Amino acid sequence: MSRSLKKGPYIHYKLEKKVMANVESAKKTVIKTWSRASMISPDFVGQTIAYIMATNLFLFMSLKTW
Repeated sequence: MSRSLKKGPYIHYKLEKKVMANVESAKKTVIKTWSRASMISPDFVGQTIAYIMATNLFLFMSLKTW
């Protein structure tokens, strides 16, 4: 089930803080997070995010597709 449009996108504040720190310093480090409910915002493009689920680590790389 998708999130209501009137609520807006959900992005965990710690995840957004880590991404913005990577963008400002132009680093390409992998960001690890437990927050699987967070949406991918346009600021996340070019970053590699690792979602931790139990003992598994799933890598997600957001790329610009247009």
